[in-house]
Amino acid sequence: MKIFCKGVTHGKIRPCHEGAGRVHKLYDLLPIGQTIAGWLFQEIDLEWLKKEYYKMLDFFKDSPAYAWMTEEALERGRAEGFRQVIVALVKERFPDLELLARRQVALTQNQEHLQQVILRVSLSQDGAEIERLLLGLSHEK
Repeated sequence: MKIFCKGVTHGKIRPCHEGAGRVHKLYDLLPIGQTIAGWLFQEIDLEWLKKEYYKMLDFFKDSPAYAWMTEEALERGRAEGFRQVIVALVKERFPDLELLARRQVALTQNQEHLQQVILRVSLSQDGAEIERLLLGLSHEK
């Protein structure tokens, strides 16, 4: 089996030689290959691909690419969880603002802002304040 590493010239992939500097682990490429295979096999046999993925998962966990993908998924999941909490709080405390809350929280990805909204909706007694807060999410940078 050949092991490939990134060449110094123009970022091209080339075979590594015995005396070459640091050799990148071949399995660093597995998450990327798995993603591409998922696109190619979309309508063919995803169940087989999923089984193969789980067989190789231990290798993936050591890969920087796996860590990047996991981090991204966790960030998205956390933000979605914050959105759901906001909508649930607004629905319980200010039912007339539920639809506005659903629309507005979908506009932001900033987790710090979402956490601030959770805190303010939890503590506020004023529906007008919460309405202004929710409308402010659409002006977020």
